[in-house]
Amino acid sequence: MSASAGLDEVLLRQGRIVPANQVHHIIPLSEDFTRALDKTNLIALSAETHSMIHSLYKEDEEVKRKVQQRLMEYVADRKRMKLSIPPGTKCFWE
Repeated sequence: MSASAGLDEVLLRQGRIVPANQVHHIIPLSEDFTRALDKTNLIALSAETHSMIHSLYKEDEEVKRKVQQRLMEYVADRKRMKLSIPPGTKCFWE
Protein backbone atom coordinates (compact mmCIF):
# COMPACT_ATOMS: atom_id res chain seq x y z
CA MET A 1 0.00 0.00 0.00
CA SER A 2 1.41 3.38 -0.95
CA ALA A 3 0.64 6.88 0.25
CA SER A 4 2.84 8.63 -2.31
CA ALA A 5 0.14 11.23 -2.99
CA GLY A 6 -0.11 12.14 0.70
CA LEU A 7 1.87 13.84 3.40
CA ASP A 8 3.75 12.51 6.41
CA GLU A 9 1.07 12.97 9.06
CA VAL A 10 3.53 13.13 11.97
CA LEU A 11 5.73 15.79 10.39
CA LEU A 12 2.64 17.73 9.29
CA ARG A 13 1.88 18.13 13.00
CA GLN A 14 5.28 19.81 13.35
CA GLY A 15 4.50 22.21 10.52
CA ARG A 16 6.67 20.36 8.00
CA ILE A 17 5.36 19.42 4.57
CA VAL A 18 7.05 16.11 3.68
CA PRO A 19 5.70 13.58 1.18
CA ALA A 20 4.57 10.26 2.60
CA ASN A 21 5.79 7.18 0.78
CA GLN A 22 4.71 4.50 3.25
CA VAL A 23 1.68 3.52 5.25
CA HIS A 24 2.23 2.42 8.84
CA HIS A 25 -0.03 -0.01 10.70
CA ILE A 26 -0.27 1.52 14.17
CA ILE A 27 -1.26 -1.82 15.65
CA PRO A 28 1.09 -4.20 13.80
CA LEU A 29 -0.44 -6.89 11.62
CA SER A 30 1.42 -9.48 13.68
CA GLU A 31 -0.71 -8.42 16.65
CA ASP A 32 -4.07 -7.98 14.88
CA PHE A 33 -4.31 -8.88 11.21
CA THR A 34 -8.02 -7.99 11.14
CA ARG A 35 -7.01 -4.30 11.23
CA ALA A 36 -4.93 -4.55 8.03
CA LEU A 37 -7.19 -2.21 6.04
CA ASP A 38 -8.80 -0.37 8.97
CA LYS A 39 -8.37 3.36 8.18
CA THR A 40 -8.18 4.12 11.90
CA ASN A 41 -5.10 1.89 12.10
CA LEU A 42 -3.26 3.39 9.12
CA ILE A 43 -1.12 6.52 9.02
CA ALA A 44 0.89 7.96 6.12
CA LEU A 45 4.58 8.46 6.84
CA SER A 46 7.89 9.20 5.17
CA ALA A 47 10.51 6.45 5.30
CA GLU A 48 12.44 8.42 7.93
CA THR A 49 9.45 8.79 10.27
CA HIS A 50 8.43 5.17 9.71
CA SER A 51 11.89 3.97 10.70
CA MET A 52 11.89 6.20 13.81
CA ILE A 53 8.50 4.85 14.93
CA HIS A 54 9.61 1.24 14.53
CA SER A 55 12.73 2.02 16.59
CA LEU A 56 10.52 3.47 19.33
CA TYR A 57 8.27 0.40 19.22
CA LYS A 58 11.32 -1.76 19.97
CA GLU A 59 12.39 0.22 23.07
CA ASP A 60 9.79 -1.25 25.41
CA GLU A 61 6.05 -1.86 25.68
CA GLU A 62 5.37 1.38 27.57
CA VAL A 63 7.05 3.52 24.91
CA LYS A 64 5.30 1.54 22.16
CA ARG A 65 1.91 2.06 23.83
CA LYS A 66 2.50 5.82 24.18
CA VAL A 67 3.57 6.16 20.54
CA GLN A 68 0.56 4.15 19.39
CA GLN A 69 -1.77 6.33 21.47
CA ARG A 70 -0.32 9.51 19.95
CA LEU A 71 -0.62 8.12 16.42
CA MET A 72 -4.24 7.12 17.09
CA GLU A 73 -4.91 10.69 18.25
CA TYR A 74 -3.44 12.04 15.00
CA VAL A 75 -5.64 9.72 12.96
CA ALA A 76 -8.74 10.68 14.96
CA ASP A 77 -8.01 14.38 14.37
CA ARG A 78 -7.59 14.24 10.57
CA LYS A 79 -10.70 16.31 9.81
CA ARG A 80 -9.41 19.28 11.81
CA MET A 81 -5.95 18.96 10.28
CA LYS A 82 -7.41 19.16 6.77
CA LEU A 83 -8.20 22.80 7.48
CA SER A 84 -4.54 23.67 7.93
CA ILE A 85 -3.21 21.94 4.82
CA PRO A 86 -2.12 24.33 2.06
CA PRO A 87 -4.67 24.70 -0.75
CA GLY A 88 -4.12 22.30 -3.61
CA THR A 89 -2.26 19.74 -1.47
CA LYS A 90 -3.72 16.28 -1.94
CA CYS A 91 -3.90 14.12 1.16
CA PHE A 92 -4.42 10.38 1.08
CA TRP A 93 -7.52 10.47 3.28
CA GLU A 94 -9.50 12.75 0.92
